[in-house]
Amino acid sequence: MKKTIVTSVMGVIASAAMVGSSYGQGQIQFLSYGLTTDAIVTYNGVPVSGSAGYQAALYYALGTVAEPSASDPLGVPSVLQLVPGSVTPFFNAPLAGYFQGSAVTIPGFTAGLVTFEVLAWTGGNSYGDPLNTVRGHSTVFQSDQVVALGLPVKEFGSALQVFAIQAVPEPSTFALIGLGIGALLCFRRRK
Repeated sequence: MKKTIVTSVMGVIASAAMVGSSYGQGQIQFLSYGLTTDAIVTYNGVPVSGSAGYQAALYYALGTVAEPSASDPLGVPSVLQLVPGSVTPFFNAPLAGYFQGSAVTIPGFTAGLVTFEVLAWTGGNSYGDPLNTVRGHSTVFQSDQVVALGLPVKEFGSALQVFAIQAVPEPSTFALIGLGIGALLCFRRRK
């Protein structure tokens, strides 16, 4: 009798743990080339390639939110958060410019829209890494394609658009610009 009660209690605890761990999560297929998604990423008009070390990552926020860094082509997201496990390399030719990650889990999702932004870079280990030589991001977009765990995973569809990335200026470039502006101000004061 005692053994049956202990086993029953353990079963209830295990069930509650499984429900608690799966509650509030959704999934979406993170890719730029698929059945309903076709968004190529370029640098100087040329599709980026995995052989050159280019990577992509997915950032998100639940609901419809504005990302302050969205207007800066090199901006680092401040409101959106990295989707765990979403960093993925780009394909090589003939599919250069495209990436295909896996089905990624969106923490905290229960229902509704999710705001996304795709970031791409090369040179460093993450988008904000100072070693990056090239980086950029997609426009911020909303998607209702996130589904609960256990359901067939969907793609972004046409919400993810084509985008270009650009070279990250060297810190010395900023220093030279600052010195030039300072020199101009000094000459102006002398006149």
